[in-house]
Amino acid sequence: MAPEFTPGSVDYERQAGAFSRGRALSADAKAAWQAVAERWLAPLEPAHVLDLGSGTGRFSPLLAEWLGCTVTGVEPSEGMRATALRERAYPSVEYLAGDAAAIPLDDGACDGAWLMHVVHHVPDRPACARELSRVLRPGSRALIVGSYTVARRKIPLFRYFPEALRIMDDFPLAEQIIADFEPAGLRHEATEAVSYVTAPDLRAAAERTRLRADTTLQLISDEEFARGQARLDAAAEAETNPQPVVSGTDLIVFRRD
Repeated sequence: MAPEFTPGSVDYERQAGAFSRGRALSADAKAAWQAVAERWLAPLEPAHVLDLGSGTGRFSPLLAEWLGCTVTGVEPSEGMRATALRERAYPSVEYLAGDAAAIPLDDGACDGAWLMHVVHHVPDRPACARELSRVLRPGSRALIVGSYTVARRKIPLFRYFPEALRIMDDFPLAEQIIADFEPAGLRHEATEAVSYVTAPDLRAAAERTRLRADTTLQLISDEEFARGQARLDAAAEAETNPQPVVSGTDLIVFRRD
């Protein structure tokens, strides 16, 4: 039996090498997230945005470009930070060691925070909320992204890897995250779905899953992964009219009181 999901159960030091390719953003995904950033963060005219759990820097340079601001990516994994510095160095972006319970920034240093598929990895969400509240200036926003509503059960990945849904069912739900964050002075403003193309067709999707960069694929057994990959490979081989693979995730918006 594969392990259940708990914060810290994925070894991101080992995963750093494949993460950039396995989590590469399509042009459609970039456009979708740019629209989110411009709608929720740009009106605040941010000078400094925190990318908490920045990983290999997928979003830090993009946020700097989209918002015309400086960005600090904070990431606990040395391997992930090394990849970010090597692959995504950017003039107005810095990458620092730190974690959600100890953000290495001054009080009120940030005008916005971006947490992309991070919160379920945080062992102490109330501590994370307090740290976010500390480093955010009043009136700023924190954007929390992840599969945190029941809609996650419809993610296309699980058609081929149904065993992986067991892992995601251990992720917190939006209601739990809101309950953990609001006492720290982060007022819930909205929860919405964001959809985007993850791969141009099933063949490309199969190449992506083969890297096993998704958290849920990391934690199912090797036998379960092999069965799921075989299902997806067979579907890709049988696809006569290739269609884009569209997935989605949840956005939870908080405003710092």
